[in-house]
Amino acid sequence: MSGTGAVEAVSASCFDRSWYVPAVAKRHLADRLEGYLHAAAECVRQVCAGAADLYLAGSLARSEGAVARTAHGYVLASDLDFVAVVADGYRGPDPVAPLIDHLTGFDPAFLPTCFVLECAHLARVRSHFGHDLWQGSRRPLLISSGSPRPVRPEVGPREALEVVVHQLASYLLTAPPPDGPGGESPRTCSEHHRMKLLLELLRATITAPGQQVPGYADLITAGEAEAFAPVADAARVRALVRSRELSRPVPITVSAGDALAVGLLQLWFGCPVDHRPGPGLIEALLERGSGRSDVMSLFQLCLILYYLFTRAPQAKVAGAAADALGQLWSQLTEDELIEARGQRAAIVRLTPQRLARRRRADLSVLHRAMVRLRCDYYHYLGPYNFGKIPYPAYAGYDPQRSRS
Repeated sequence: MSGTGAVEAVSASCFDRSWYVPAVAKRHLADRLEGYLHAAAECVRQVCAGAADLYLAGSLARSEGAVARTAHGYVLASDLDFVAVVADGYRGPDPVAPLIDHLTGFDPAFLPTCFVLECAHLARVRSHFGHDLWQGSRRPLLISSGSPRPVRPEVGPREALEVVVHQLASYLLTAPPPDGPGGESPRTCSEHHRMKLLLELLRATITAPGQQVPGYADLITAGEAEAFAPVADAARVRALVRSRELSRPVPITVSAGDALAVGLLQLWFGCPVDHRPGPGLIEALLERGSGRSDVMSLFQLCLILYYLFTRAPQAKVAGAAADALGQLWSQLTEDELIEARGQRAAIVRLTPQRLARRRRADLSVLHRAMVRLRCDYYHYLGPYNFGKIPYPAYAGYDPQRSRS
């Protein structure tokens, strides 16, 4: 049956923790969302013949919706992240394509996504995604399969780093510039991911092991309590949260944003804070990677080193970051590599001295290798966080704790 009351509760609560979204926008979008969520639930019920449950995850499940103002009024700027849960061994139609097609026709202004999980995996779903799903499960859109509800996962620094790495990878490796060809959506351009990177680094800084996961709204309270000193003051934190909620430009320059990101990384990894890529943070990342060979742990560390390399103002620091990057690449287990297989030798041949000269051909080799390593990272991370595969080498990884 469709959770009619729950649909109304979800649509009415999507902006409860959004500090800066105007009340008129909240009311208007809540009314549109109610009909939209009913349409989603009814579509899944029909496609799966009553054998699926449907939940809303993501920022809307956290009640932290974002909006954008257009000439015609406010529109929703948050994706709608649906999760359909089916019985183990389900052999019916896949609901993803029918749901997306139906919802696109119902209201093309909204951007839906959908994942499908078998109920056997629910107890093993991890990460911030798993926590958002648990929050959404308290107000299900559709309950018809008899499957158990999602459980609340443990979330800590490792899961926080996954979200930071996701935004950093999108910013450095995949996102087009906001003025690039094709009229890219503001949600996919580099500026969007730059904003999200800073917000996720702020969230990571106040993440503690356990089940309490801070939201963007909590950053404002933490900023007022000087939780981010000496890296960011309360006014800067408020400006970032406001810009995210209202889809405004990033309120600080690229160079100031890089300084903030580096400062937060230094704070998070326990290094002296000076907002500049330097040996302290590079050594801390190398220490975290000591003795590791798995793709998931090493990609995260390599990506941060790649960021430091691209932002290092001095050739000496760039060379140190490149050297550390080459060391961690050399530790990767070749058998785990898929898209990046064969790239390890190419990276090792790029000496720090060569990379520090920043010749285009060498930088292209490095960038291409990082893009391919990102593909391998997600090849393992997605199924691992969805509870589908074990990954013992990563299971005990805590990025904030140095190896003994």
